[in-house]
Amino acid sequence: MKSVCIIGGGISGIAASIFLKKAGYDVSLFESTSKLGGRTYSIFDRYLNISYDNGKHILAGWYKNTFELLNVLGTKETIINSKFRLAIAYKDILLVSSEKNRFSILDYLLLLKKIGLIKWADLWNVFIQFKKIRSSKVTESYNIGSFLSQHKVSDNLLYFFWLPVVNSIFNCDLEQVDLKNFKNLISSIGFNLTNLSFFCPDKTLDEIFIQPAVKFFQTYGVKYHLNSKVSEILIRNSKVQGIIVNGEIKNNFDYYVSAVSADKFHLLFDKIGQSIKSPKEFLHFNPIISVNIFIDDNLLNNRLKDATSLMLAIFHPIPLWLFKNGQNYLSFIISNAGKYVEYEKNQILFLCIKVLQENNLANLNQNNIRHFSVIKERSATIIPGHKQFNLEIFSDLPSNLLLCGDWTSKAGFSTIESAVSSSKLILKKLEEIERQN
Repeated sequence: MKSVCIIGGGISGIAASIFLKKAGYDVSLFESTSKLGGRTYSIFDRYLNISYDNGKHILAGWYKNTFELLNVLGTKETIINSKFRLAIAYKDILLVSSEKNRFSILDYLLLLKKIGLIKWADLWNVFIQFKKIRSSKVTESYNIGSFLSQHKVSDNLLYFFWLPVVNSIFNCDLEQVDLKNFKNLISSIGFNLTNLSFFCPDKTLDEIFIQPAVKFFQTYGVKYHLNSKVSEILIRNSKVQGIIVNGEIKNNFDYYVSAVSADKFHLLFDKIGQSIKSPKEFLHFNPIISVNIFIDDNLLNNRLKDATSLMLAIFHPIPLWLFKNGQNYLSFIISNAGKYVEYEKNQILFLCIKVLQENNLANLNQNNIRHFSVIKERSATIIPGHKQFNLEIFSDLPSNLLLCGDWTSKAGFSTIESAVSSSKLILKKLEEIERQN
């Protein structure tokens, strides 16, 4: 049985460990912190004695590899059966859908039409624009913003549909997404409503991913080591000979997989002067801000009170997503948050209160808030751009060292799916190496 060392216990390291173990490899995972999951984690709040996510994660229907992982973990059915309401708020208008376990992009467009923010012609034009993007011959400098401008997309459709879609998927402006990346994405998805659906889990990330992963590790013998920092990779004759973990050499592995984040990858090689380029030299990151607010239920708009699981699109005074979980917990997700990442926590809280007030969603002020937290993920996602980064610069890596992680995805953007997909490719690459040997 071949042995594999996984460096990093984020979602890509977890997925790689599970896929490799199922394929018959002996797997050991080393994580530098006291928990698994990396940026996919839940917070236990001692003040409230509850757990909530660092930011709400929506799973899309095209997350093929993620759902395969969830199936192994035994939580796929939990995801696809979670029921929630989709809603749209704009100033004095609030439209809340019926409760369903999934909503498609078409459902979202129909809500926009029903609330009066777009016209029937706009809805039809979305399908035309998707078709034109799929058939387009794009150049490297062409972006989705330029494409939509050239095709004279209406201001309402641009603001209420295209902007939130691009913000949600890529976490950046329309002008920062190469049309080639967007074309590759929708070509791989295919234009069917199942793939273009999204799910809003009513369980925490810890319940969906981390606890089941730990159970899998313990049941099937994946050796995982927390608080085990890999400070150096030892290379000799173009092969990894071992790693240094908390000052000790570990060298009884056939293969090594780096599942560390893009901003920490180069640290593994600094001490030996290896000419390894840092991904940070090529990648540009964008922040996401998550704000969790706990309030008294009677302060909410009557229509919000009725929905215990709600995903709400808000456009005024800033665009964001608001999730209601249970009776008194609100989670704000501010994508493409570069404008606000330097704000103090109280300033961001005031911004969220303003959003609720100006859309008549809650009779709220700072004195009504029982508890809140603000989480700033400064390097949450990679701004996509197929010119920015090419993994071929790592072609001279040691022959028994492989890379995975959301930043290694050819799609060029950071999602759970890109992290899991990159881990699935590790198995394929190892099988190819074994056949060649």
